[in-house]
Amino acid sequence: MLRRLIASLLCVSAAASAGAADSAMFRVPDRDAATRALIGRLFDHAHHDRKTGEWVVEANGDQLAILQKAGLAPKYDMELTSRVNTWDLGMAKAIPGFLCYRTVAETNTLIDSLVAANPTLATNVDIGDSWRKSSPTGSEPGFDLRVLKLTNSAIAGPKPKMFVMSGLHAREYTPVEVNTQFAEWLLGNYQTDATARWLLDHNEFHLLLQANPDGRIIAETGQSQRKNRRDLGACTGTGDGIDLNRNFQIDWGGSGASSSQCNETYRGPTTLSEPESNAVNAYIATLFPDTRPGAINDYNQSAALDTQGLYLDVHSFSEVVLWPWGFPGSSPAPNNTPLRTLGRRMAWASGYTPEQSNTIPASGASDDNAYGVLGVAAYTFELGSAFFQDCTTFTNSILPTNLEAFKYGARILNRPYIMPSGPDARDVGPVGSSVVFPGETITLQALVDDTRFNQSNGAEATQNITGANLYVGQLPWTLGAAATPMQAADGTFNQATETVRVPFATAGLGIGNHLVYVQGIDASGTAGPTGCRVCADHRSGHGWTVDWLGYGHRDECTLGRELALGTETVTSANDGAYTHRRLPGTYTLSASKAGYLDESFPGLQLVANQTINQNVVMLPTCNAQVDDAEAPPAAGWTTTGTWARTSIAGPTGATTMVWSDSPAGNYGNSANMSLTTAAINFTGLNGVRIEFDHRCNTEATFDFGDVEISTNGTNWTRVFRCDGTNGWRHERIELPALDNSATARVRFRFSSDTSQVFDGWQIDNIRIESAGSSCRASYAATGIFDNGFE
Repeated sequence: MLRRLIASLLCVSAAASAGAADSAMFRVPDRDAATRALIGRLFDHAHHDRKTGEWVVEANGDQLAILQKAGLAPKYDMELTSRVNTWDLGMAKAIPGFLCYRTVAETNTLIDSLVAANPTLATNVDIGDSWRKSSPTGSEPGFDLRVLKLTNSAIAGPKPKMFVMSGLHAREYTPVEVNTQFAEWLLGNYQTDATARWLLDHNEFHLLLQANPDGRIIAETGQSQRKNRRDLGACTGTGDGIDLNRNFQIDWGGSGASSSQCNETYRGPTTLSEPESNAVNAYIATLFPDTRPGAINDYNQSAALDTQGLYLDVHSFSEVVLWPWGFPGSSPAPNNTPLRTLGRRMAWASGYTPEQSNTIPASGASDDNAYGVLGVAAYTFELGSAFFQDCTTFTNSILPTNLEAFKYGARILNRPYIMPSGPDARDVGPVGSSVVFPGETITLQALVDDTRFNQSNGAEATQNITGANLYVGQLPWTLGAAATPMQAADGTFNQATETVRVPFATAGLGIGNHLVYVQGIDASGTAGPTGCRVCADHRSGHGWTVDWLGYGHRDECTLGRELALGTETVTSANDGAYTHRRLPGTYTLSASKAGYLDESFPGLQLVANQTINQNVVMLPTCNAQVDDAEAPPAAGWTTTGTWARTSIAGPTGATTMVWSDSPAGNYGNSANMSLTTAAINFTGLNGVRIEFDHRCNTEATFDFGDVEISTNGTNWTRVFRCDGTNGWRHERIELPALDNSATARVRFRFSSDTSQVFDGWQIDNIRIESAGSSCRASYAATGIFDNGFE
C-alpha cells in the first residue's frame, strides 16, 4: 500500500480527507502529560526516540489533523516513511523479505507438529474463536484461538504457570516468532538441557502464539492492520476492527483509548466485546487464582506476595519492559516494588528500558487486566527498534536477548514477587568431567550473582552473597528438600558475585541422570532463582586421555589448551595431559589455543571401559602481530583522537592495561577516532584472522565500535560492529580479504553522534595472524614431521 498523504500535508482539510487508509511517519514533540495522553488515544504504536525526545508515530489524515489542531506541529519523517513504503512493496507476496517470521498457517502447522512429536509434553488447547469464525464467510472461515500448553504431563501438579500472548496487534511480527521459538527451545532441549527439563517438569507454559489471527492474515498481505477483523461497516481499509489491547476490563472507557470506530485505538462498544479478548480473559482466569482481593477497580489493593505465575503480553516496538499500572492518571501499582525488581531483571537480559507502563497511558490494556483482575505479575514486552524489523537484527539481537528474558521469567514462577530480589545462580556444573562413575566424589560449582539488574531507569540495590545451597533431585521449595551448604571458592562470602563450590558424593545415587539445583542467598536473606545441571552417573563409562606435545615453546604450548570432545571442553593441565570422559560414541576431538593452529581429529570411536591415548602437536600461527597493551606499543601503531592505554578491570576481572577510546572517562560527542596497526605482510599466507577481547559500553544503535580492514591504507571495509554491550567479550573474526596481502592493515574505529556519552570501547589481547593451510604447509618444509612424528 503506497501512502499518498504527503501531497496534502500543508492543508489540514486535505490531510483529513486522506482518510484512515493513507498514512506516513511523523515526529511529535513530547511537551507534557497531555501530549502523551493524546498520543495514547490516537495511536496503537508510538515509539519514543530517546535521542530527540520526540514521539514517532504513523499518522493518517484524520490523526494528523488532530495533532495539528492540538498545536503539536508534527514533522514529516521522509526517511522512515520511505522505509515503511519499501516494506509495503516487499509484502506483495505474503511475507517475502521477512522469511524469519512465520505466517498464521505456518504457526498452526507447527503447533500440530509439536504436539504430535511430543505427546507427553505438548497439548493444543482451543480457548475460543476469532471474530471472523464467529461470523464466517465462504472465503473467510476464521480461526480457532490455539494455546500451546507445554508441561510434562507425567508429573502431577499443581504447577506454577506462565502465560505468554503474542500477535494481539496483527502487524507485529517479531512477538509471534519470539514466542514460537520459546516453545521450540523448551521442547527441543528437554532431553539435553537441564533448565528446559526442570522447567517443563515442574511448571506449565501456556503460549497463545497468534492472538489475532484474522488481523494477521490481513497484515500478511502488506496492509497495516493492527485491530481485529470485526466489520464495523463505517471504516475503510485497515480502519475497521477493534483494538484488542484497549478492550479489556481495567479502566475500559477511560481516556487512554478512543471511542471513534475508525481510530487505531478504538476500544469497542463494551468491555470484552470481542471474542479474542473475552477468550483470553476467561482462559487466564482458569490459570491464575485471584490473589488481589476486593473490587478490580480498587487500584490500591495489593496481591499476595506468595502469588505464583507470570503473564506476558508481547508487542513491538520500543525496546521497553512495562508493568502496571498503565491507564491515564494511574499511580504505581501496590505491588510496584517487586514488579519493578522483576522488570529490571528481565530487562537486563533484553537490554530494554524497564518502566511503569503509563508513559503513554492506555485504558483497557491486557497487562493491567491480568494484574488487576487476578493479581498475577503481568508485563508487556515491546520488542525491537523499528516498525518492520529486518531479519538480521531479529535473529542476531532481538531473538536471543528476549529468549533469555523469557527464560529468567520462567525460572521465578514459584515466587515472582520475591525471588527476583535474590541472587541468580547459573553456570552450575562439575569441576572436570560431567560423566561420573558410581561412588566418586566430585566438586560441583556455580556462579551466584546479585548484580544483573537493568539500572538504566533508576537504581536497584544489590547485596553481597551470604550463602548458597545444593539440592539433589529436589527443587529448593519442595517440601522436605534437603539443602547442602556450599562454600565461597575464595573462602569468604563478601561480594555481590561469588563462585561457590561443594564436594558432591555420588554414592547411592544409582545409574542415570540426576538433576542438581543451586540456590543463592544474599545479605537481605532472600533466596533467588535456581540454577540447574544434569550430573550423569555411569557404571559403564570410559576414559579418554590426551598427551599434549608442543612444538617449539613447549612450556607455553602445554598450558591452557582447550580440548573439546563433542560438546564438552576442558583445559589441559600444566604438563599438557588431559583426561576426558564421554559416553560411548563417535566424536571429534578439537584442540585450540590463542596463537596456535587449531587441530581436529574426527571419527574417534569411544568404547565402554576403554582408554584411548592421542598425541597432539600444536603449531604456532604465522606472522602473528600481538598486543596485550601491557607495554607501550611497538612502532607502527597509530592513534587518532583520544585512543590510549589505560589501567582498568580487564576480561578476567583483574586490573590490567587495555586500549581505550576515552581513558579519561566518557567519550565525547561527534567522535571519529581510530587505533590502527602498521602494515602487516601476509604474502603467501592465508587464513588471516583477528582475535581480541573488548567491552563496548556505548549508546546502543547510535555510537559504535567498528573493526575495519584495508590492503592499501586508503580504502577500508567494516568486518565487525559493536554497540551497547557493557561486558567483556571475546571475538574471533576471519579476514579472508587480507590473505596474501603485503600491506594488510586493521583499525579499531570509534564513532559517536551528537548527544549522550558513555564509558566507551576498551580492547585487550589483540592478535592478528595467519592460521590457514599455507601456514601449516610452511612447517612441513622445516622437517619437523620427519621420522614419522606427526
